[in-house]
Amino acid sequence: MSETDTVAEAEASAGETHRDDGLSPEFVESVVNLLDEDHIGDVRALIDALHPADIADLFELIPP
Repeated sequence: MSETDTVAEAEASAGETHRDDGLSPEFVESVVNLLDEDHIGDVRALIDALHPADIADLFELIPP
């Protein structure tokens, strides 16, 4: 997947960040993919609007 595709996918899922039971799996997967590809600026842009508690949840969901 190209950088443009990954960023576009992440931006699309960013609109669906939350579900009733927490962060959407699609959003988490997008963040993980961006981290794997070292797109730190894009990750920051995606999580910038998240509540600190949601960011903490995201940290727990990201594999080591």
